[in-house]
Amino acid sequence: MCYERLHLMKTPFRFSSRALLLAGVLGLFFVSFGQEAVPVSGLATSQLLKQARGLLENRKAAEAVSFLEEVLVRLQEMDDPQSVKARMTARYQLGLCRLEAGQYEQAADDFRQFIKDFPGHESVSEARFLTLDALAWLEDSAPIRAYIGELEQSGELDRLLSVLGEKNDTTRHAVLSLLSAYAKTADFEGFQRFLPFCDEDALSDIGLNLALMDGGDLAVEQGEYLTALQLYRKVRVCSELLAGYDRRLAALQAELKIPLPWVPVAQRSAQLAQRAADTNRLARMTAERADLEKKNYDQDLMVRMAQCCDAMGRHWNAYVLYKHLYTEFPDGRSAERSRYSAFQCLAALEELPRAKEEAAAYLELYPAGRYRDAVTLGLMQIHLRLNDLAAAETLGQALREQDPIHRYVDQVVYLLGYVQFQLQNYEAALELFRETASAWPDRIYAEESVYWQGMCSLFLGRYAEAADVFEGYLADAGRGPKEFEEDVLYRLGMARYGLEEYETAKEIFLRFPEQFPGSDLCSEAFSMLGDLYGADGELDRALTHYRRARECAVNAEQESYAVFQSAQVYDLQDRHADLIALMQDYLDERGTAGDFAKATLRMCGSLRALGENEKALDAICEAAVLFGNIPHSEQADLLFADLLDEVRDPLRGGVTAGELIERLGPARTGAAADESRRALALRLTALFAGISDPPNEYSEALLAEENLEMFTPLPLRVFAEAAAARGDMDRVQQALDCFIEKYAESDGALVMSNIQIRLLMAAGRMEEALALAQQSLARYPDDPAAAQTHMLAADALRLAGQYERAAGMYSDLLAVREWRGPLTPQALYWTGVCAREQGLVEQACAWFQRVYVLYQQYPEWTAKAYAASADCLKILGRHDDVVRTWREMVADPDILRTPEGRQAEAELEKLKETVR
Repeated sequence: MCYERLHLMKTPFRFSSRALLLAGVLGLFFVSFGQEAVPVSGLATSQLLKQARGLLENRKAAEAVSFLEEVLVRLQEMDDPQSVKARMTARYQLGLCRLEAGQYEQAADDFRQFIKDFPGHESVSEARFLTLDALAWLEDSAPIRAYIGELEQSGELDRLLSVLGEKNDTTRHAVLSLLSAYAKTADFEGFQRFLPFCDEDALSDIGLNLALMDGGDLAVEQGEYLTALQLYRKVRVCSELLAGYDRRLAALQAELKIPLPWVPVAQRSAQLAQRAADTNRLARMTAERADLEKKNYDQDLMVRMAQCCDAMGRHWNAYVLYKHLYTEFPDGRSAERSRYSAFQCLAALEELPRAKEEAAAYLELYPAGRYRDAVTLGLMQIHLRLNDLAAAETLGQALREQDPIHRYVDQVVYLLGYVQFQLQNYEAALELFRETASAWPDRIYAEESVYWQGMCSLFLGRYAEAADVFEGYLADAGRGPKEFEEDVLYRLGMARYGLEEYETAKEIFLRFPEQFPGSDLCSEAFSMLGDLYGADGELDRALTHYRRARECAVNAEQESYAVFQSAQVYDLQDRHADLIALMQDYLDERGTAGDFAKATLRMCGSLRALGENEKALDAICEAAVLFGNIPHSEQADLLFADLLDEVRDPLRGGVTAGELIERLGPARTGAAADESRRALALRLTALFAGISDPPNEYSEALLAEENLEMFTPLPLRVFAEAAAARGDMDRVQQALDCFIEKYAESDGALVMSNIQIRLLMAAGRMEEALALAQQSLARYPDDPAAAQTHMLAADALRLAGQYERAAGMYSDLLAVREWRGPLTPQALYWTGVCAREQGLVEQACAWFQRVYVLYQQYPEWTAKAYAASADCLKILGRHDDVVRTWREMVADPDILRTPEGRQAEAELEKLKETVR
């Protein structure tokens, strides 16, 4: 952590003479003397003492030192009471003289010698205090702190504290010096100990406050951020110090305006000297105040405090301080740095939107600032985390163009490669990763770039190239330890699998769990082994590896893959009971965390395969009620969609609408209290609306809902169908808009578009319907509902009279194997209609005959094809064939129940009457 040093003048308080203060305490009564200079060696001892007294009174303490030293030498060996008393007085007075003369170390030695020689004297306590005062003037704080330690050990500290409690200039300076000493050495405990003895004037001393900042800096260097913060918090801001200066200056100015009182001639010199000293002090304090105002350290102090908070992980506190700095001092020396640091704090707090705003503001204010590169890099990373790939790419490209060789260029290039990878532009990503690894082989992302090169090649299907990269990485002796070794080995197995080197892939996947037994990828390696053995027909070995994959799965996705692959094997082995047990165990263990819909449907499929249709219906109804209360769950919708098909699909026909409503109706009636219950009620309402003939009470209940926020794909779909049945285009559009906003990537997106297409067709707006169908097919080409959309596009062309184009689209639909099913007889029938409308009657008749010959399982379309075929035969004049066609129709009970069957029956009756 870097701190800027301050250069303010540090000057302690100027106090009155200690000699004059303490002379009365010692009882030293000396008479006045003349001013003639007399050699020290020629004076009597009593005269030496008198001379020292006079010099002290005239503020000439340094000159008095030699007189007192001479006294001590003369009385050194004398033990009579008068000599001892004189020696005691001289030793004490010598300490005072040296203290006044600025000889602080020697003064402390004198006072400590006095205490040692005269331990019972009544002035020992004052001598200890004066020792402390002398040491306090030293630049080095170690002696005073050591002395405090000695006093504490000897038990004399409490007596000293009683002296410090007396508020006067001398005690104030001693306390101030003590506090400064502890502050400078970052001894906050010691500082706190003596803080109660410090008055307001002392707390406003610039020297003390700068000592606190120095101590805070020292604590930071030592990594003691809490101590540093505690010291910084004791620092008075400049406005407080200036107020203290103003108060003391006003008091001193008022004192200097008072005329000097009368004093005897002998004291006048000392009085004038004191007045001159006070005048000098006024000038010095005025200059100090101006210097403090000019060199305001508030910003530096706040930066220090913010950096301490940041270092301690208190990022929000740091952010608030940084924001205050750049807000209150927008042009200050710390503004740019504070904006950058504020951005870093927000990023550390995961406040990504705010961090993005801070970074953008910095780059706008300081486009060529000191931290531009770091902010740009950080902002790119935030855009990536917010999945705003375009913004990250724009930012990185702009920085590369602006400054191709900045200090973070390697990281920016790497991130640009990562952006391209996420956009699936693997070629572009590959080039950027290659550049990162080759241009900056010793930088932070060099190794990672090699890994991503292999991944790009893997996703591009260049399996040999990927394998070479991965094997080169693993064989590189210069890399150690290899950060991506685990993932690379697994990906190497995938590359070998892609190369169809299945035995080699098996060896790698078998080796992987042994080499990395605790890896999160172990489950996937076992699943790959299951796939490999399953493809070889070794189904039991496949099941063994899928079981191991389930055992070491670290998430629901891994377990789900292994479970459903096992289910596929059980299907191949016709082990439906085992499959049912597996699905039930999976549901019990994973519940809503797993793919509960798929598990339920697989289990029901096996129950039906065993002829247990009623149990299958029970299972899916139970799951619908159990999981249908999950708001916004598309999985839960799949269960209800299956129940919808159970009634709607004529090939299933497992239950009637009335039976299903009777079975599930109570669950809907009792579900409306909270969000979960409302979700279940809404799904059940949609289900009942979808299986009942419109209009019905359930569809009316759906359409009564104005707020579609709670609607999931299935209720939205049924809502749209109900609105379309009413011809309410606005409500269909409302459902579609809601669907696109919330479920644009859902499998049901195309179903919603199909509903809107049908409504447009019903309104005769064929061109719009065709355009929407083509747009939807382009947007959702792999959607399961694409076949229906394709059919609707062909229908729109047919209804618009474009029969040739329509027939071509029907033919395209028939060519897609995956689309075969209920739409096939429809496509054949409408192809016949197109041919008939173009006058190709025999060709049309052939298309109709294909329908009722090949697709009798679809009675509705079989009946239509029979009737259309009979019409064609009439046109062709083939009366006998017409009659035969009608007889075939009435012979089939399913056909006879249709409108076309009843019409054929009526025609045959007419024919009988004609014959009679």
